[in-house]
Order: sequence, then C-alpha cells, then structure tokens
Amino acid sequence: MEHELDSNAAVTSQTVHSVFFGGGTPSRLSLKDLERILSRIHTQFTLASDVEVTLEANPEDVTEDWARALLTMGISRVSLGIQTFDDRSLTAIRRPHDSHRALLALKALPEFLRGRSIDLMLGLPHQTRDGVERDLKRVAEFGLEHVSVYMLERDLPTPLDKCAYHRFTDDDLAEWYLLVADRLEHMGFVHYEISNFARPGFMSRHNLTYWRGENYLGLGPAAHGRVGLDYRANHAQLTPWRDAVNASGFGTAEHTVWTPVQARQEATAMALRLAEGVSQASLTPAQVGLFQQWVDTGHAAQVGEHWRLTRQGWLISNLLISELETML
Repeated sequence: MEHELDSNAAVTSQTVHSVFFGGGTPSRLSLKDLERILSRIHTQFTLASDVEVTLEANPEDVTEDWARALLTMGISRVSLGIQTFDDRSLTAIRRPHDSHRALLALKALPEFLRGRSIDLMLGLPHQTRDGVERDLKRVAEFGLEHVSVYMLERDLPTPLDKCAYHRFTDDDLAEWYLLVADRLEHMGFVHYEISNFARPGFMSRHNLTYWRGENYLGLGPAAHGRVGLDYRANHAQLTPWRDAVNASGFGTAEHTVWTPVQARQEATAMALRLAEGVSQASLTPAQVGLFQQWVDTGHAAQVGEHWRLTRQGWLISNLLISELETML
C-alpha cells in the first residue's frame, strides 16, 4: 500500500480533500498499520486543512479505546455497517454482530468532527414496517449526523435464496423508502442523494466527489479511480494486486480513456442521484424536453437552472437515466 501511495503521489499534484478507508472491512486493520498508512498519506500528498478522513467499520470491531485512538490519529468521520437492529434479520444475512453489539458500538463512538454515519437496509428477511421505524428511532436516540439507506439487491445467487421468508414487492420497498425519507426529514436530515441523508454540514464530502464528477484516486485491491477522462480499476484479488504494485508501482488491472460522450453520460447519471440535480446548460434540447415530460408525471422538477428527480423519480431512477442517455 505504501508503494502504491508513493507511485500515485509522484504523478499527482492536486490537493486532497478527502481520504476514505472503505470497500470492505478496514476496521480489521490494526491501529498501528492504519496510523502508518495515514502518516504516509500526510507525507506524500498535499492535504487540505479541513480534509475529511472517513473509516468504515464493523460494529464488532468498535471499542471505546479503539474509537479514541481514531480521534487521536486524525480520523474525522466513522461509518458503521449496522444494516438493522433486528436480530432475526441480522442472523439471516449472516452478519457477525447482533443488535446489542451494534448499540454498544454506537455508545462507544465519540462525536467526530465530520460526523458518525450508519448504513441501514430495506427488504431484509423478517423485516417489518414497525422494525424499520424502530431502526429510525435509534438514529434519533444517538443523535447521528448521517444515514445511508439501501435496498437489498438480489441479482446474484446468495445463501438468502435458501432462506424462507416473505419476499417484498417493489411497491413494499417504495413505501418503506418514502417512509424513511419522511421520518429522517422530520428529524432534521437533508435528503441530499438517493440513498443518503445528512444533518446540515455533514454530507459525505468523499461521496460527493463521485456524484459531482470530480477526480479521485483508487488505491488498494478492487479500488477504482478516475482523473479527468482517465479511468482505472485495480486487481480485485490481493495477490495479483500486490504483484502488479511490486512490478510497476500501480495495481491497475483495467485502464480506459473515456470519450467526452462517455464522460458526459456518467456525469449526468451521477448528478441525477443528487438533490441538486443537473444543470440545464449540460443537457441537449431533447433531454430538456424529456425532463419537461417527467415534470408532468411527477418524476422531475426544475429548480432555477437545474433539473432534478423527485423522490418518485428516484424510485425509478435507473429507468429514467437510461432513457435520458439515449437522447444524447
């Protein structure tokens, strides 16, 4: 990792505004190794004075001493993969923690400068509407600053296929999604992206980098990065990634130079995930006409010089974005 950091720093002159340890189980990394990587980042890169440093963590890894150590080394944001506080659901999806361990983790977390976030999921085995509401009460109880809410996706075979439980319809999930959005908004959260809610001042700066089409480096196994039109994906498996870094300084498995049309498609798709939407100046006349049609159906709205999807539009965003991309 230090080798790949050094190689990227040698060809990068931009100031770093966010650092994100994620994509797996970074909380399993020892505090000593985490501090070592952070030290290397500070040495090799120019960091903004208010740089956001996020660590994703599993609830079972969190203790008070561990959390205090994160503060000391400069971690400013922690995101916990809780999913739900319902034990039956956690057992069904084979999470190693239970609701009691999740609550202990939240109690152990101090306030971080850039906030505390949790992931919640909808459509889990044995989940109920009342259970979803109880999960949201935990958000209020602990005064959390950020919540990410995702739908359970069943595109690939998983052990859940052998689990006997009620399969929720798209209408069920849509109802719960709108319920969650309303409840969190009532608590003072801003629904700033399809799946993300934040109290004012606590939006994820790192994820906004993706959604606003800004540059980011991907370091480590399975990491992705893009600078300008230059897109790179690292080897997903540890050994090929390590061998590539040892050979060249980079763990790249795939390197693609996007065309301006590809970049524009990606930028539009990402922007429509955000409440701020996409600027009219970046759209073709045909695309503007499509948005005007969506206004009539309640799926879009115009705010100043921007077009955005409504919550009803977000529910079918993949369909709408695909349709929009055909109008380039």
